[in-house]
Amino acid sequence: MTGGDSTRFGSDKALASISETTFLLNQLQLLKTHCDRILISVKNYERLEEYRKHILNQWNLEKIPKGISFIVDSPDFNSRGPSKGIFSCLKVASTNLVLSIPIDMPFIKDIHLNYLRNLYERDEVRRYIEIISFMQNNGKVPYPFFAGKTQSILHFLNSMKTSLSVPLKRIYEKIPNQILIVPKIDGFLRNINRPISLEAPPSEVSFEVKKLILRHVNS
Repeated sequence: MTGGDSTRFGSDKALASISETTFLLNQLQLLKTHCDRILISVKNYERLEEYRKHILNQWNLEKIPKGISFIVDSPDFNSRGPSKGIFSCLKVASTNLVLSIPIDMPFIKDIHLNYLRNLYERDEVRRYIEIISFMQNNGKVPYPFFAGKTQSILHFLNSMKTSLSVPLKRIYEKIPNQILIVPKIDGFLRNINRPISLEAPPSEVSFEVKKLILRHVNS
């Protein structure tokens, strides 16, 4: 998800530097080992072209790697924001399950995505659960970092596409059968909204889960 305006950051976060790479390339490198197809949500064609050139130049490529595509925000969805980007990507998604990560959470690691994937691979979870996401220790759910069933989320967003405002939290409030993962240490869930936030990245610690929360369960 790269469609934000980065107003508080002061410049395009996707192209900002972090740990000898950029936010965009950091997230792409992470997803390459977990996903057969990566959809990069962008708000317009100008940004698409900017990101395309950035990937080619930084990775010294002649063309975008197979499996990576850009999806421009759909005009069919009236609301702005990440809900629009998710709707646009889900319309062209070809898999039953989708993973969404925001551009401004650069401390997500393989170990976190592996836990998410392994949880969804359990038969009872795959059968009944629509969305799995994380919850910070302060009770907040970081948006839009989740794994979920493509058609369930798309069906809900389709029902809201004429609304002028669809905050992403509506997905978490309305779609049933969810699991929230609450880690013991949640620094990796921090959104980077200002450049100063990069000066104090969370310490490298082992990933442990404090608890799982089941909510919005259909009877």
